[in-house]
This record gives sequence, structure tokens and C-alpha cells, in this order.
Amino acid sequence: STLRDLPASWDVESKQVMHTLDRGKCGPVAFSPDGSLLAATFFGQPIKLWDVASGQVVRTFEAQADNAAFNLEFSPDGAWLAAGGLSGTVRLWDVESGQIAGTLEYGDESGVHQVTFSPDGRVLASGGTNPTVRLWDVQSRQPTQQWGLRDGLNGLAFSPDGTILASAGGSGRAVSLWDAQTGKLLRNLTHDDELMAIAFSSDGKLLASGGYDNRVYIWGVRR
Repeated sequence: STLRDLPASWDVESKQVMHTLDRGKCGPVAFSPDGSLLAATFFGQPIKLWDVASGQVVRTFEAQADNAAFNLEFSPDGAWLAAGGLSGTVRLWDVESGQIAGTLEYGDESGVHQVTFSPDGRVLASGGTNPTVRLWDVQSRQPTQQWGLRDGLNGLAFSPDGTILASAGGSGRAVSLWDAQTGKLLRNLTHDDELMAIAFSSDGKLLASGGYDNRVYIWGVRR
């Protein structure tokens, strides 16, 4: 995510600033599925949750202050907020109460750069400097699958139907498509430079990827 000096919410139609939310270097941000809440981190501070309409802080996740978040993601139903952290953990927060609902441990000090929920919200995928992709059962907080990569990763995305998980490698310069049920590698899509971001189209037929080669690639996705 890009560092921002003055994180703000904008009216898309008028292109006017609605609220300036805080000051300082801002890390990852995430909207709740209904667009009413915005989660954001400021380095050295806890995660804060804003009401988008009023610009007021409605929740502060205090325990995150000692584990700077690299990535934030709401569950599809908006009940959970996942935060991939610096110290090899993924923290799962109850959005309503603001309490930690679970901590997913990597068992080492690797940074967890990416977290993403499956479309049905039952599975959380994570990855980072540790060269593995891990899938967690959200209810039990236990890992269900993991598979190795050549290096760390900079992006994760489920297809809209949840059958494919795409991972964007770091210096490996490839988007890998995995069968989300079996962990089988389906296909590698190669870039000319390090990758930074990936996203599926809403129908799941296309995948966009971009990186340090100053290009956005659009791929046809086939099983």
C-alpha cells in the first residue's frame, strides 16, 4: 500500500475531500463491505476504524500497536477485520466489539504482507516474506493448507467463485494460479519485473497484475 501524508475520504462524483481523517504516515486502508466504515493504520499507532459519513473514530484496536500491520481486510459479511503483521502473525478482530477474536501464528518472525478472505468468508489466505501461502479456517483459527513458493509474495486474490487463489510473487516475477481446494498449481503468468498487485474481474474471467516494469497486464483466466 502507498504511504499517505494526509489520509482522507473523497466524494467520487464531486472529487472533493469529505473528511481528513488523521495526520501522519498512513499504511494500509480497507473499506467495510457496505462502505460505511474505513479501517486504517498509522505507523506506531493502533488500527483505527472511522465512520465514513461523519469522519469520526468509532473503534480503536489497541493491541495492534506493537505489531505494525502490513495489510488489512474485512470479511465479506463485515464481521471480522484481519491484519497481517510485522512479527509473523495475523490478528483477527471482532469489528462490533473491537476485541481480538484470534491470533494466527506463523511461528517465526516473518512479515505477513497479504491477507484475503475467500468469497464465502470461511477461509483466510495469508503470505509474506515466509515463502509459503497458508490457508486458515476462520472459525477454528487453524491452518488447513499451505504450499511453498520460490520467494515471498506481494499479492493474494481469490477468484469470485472461490475456486482459484492467485499469488503475486516478489522477485520471482510470476503470478501463480492455485486450485484453492487442493493447492495444485494450475498456471504461472510471467512478468518482466517484480510484481506488486493483482486483482480479478468481477466475473472471474480476467486477472489484472502490475509491478515495477510500469505495465498492467490483463490475463484470461482458464482452469
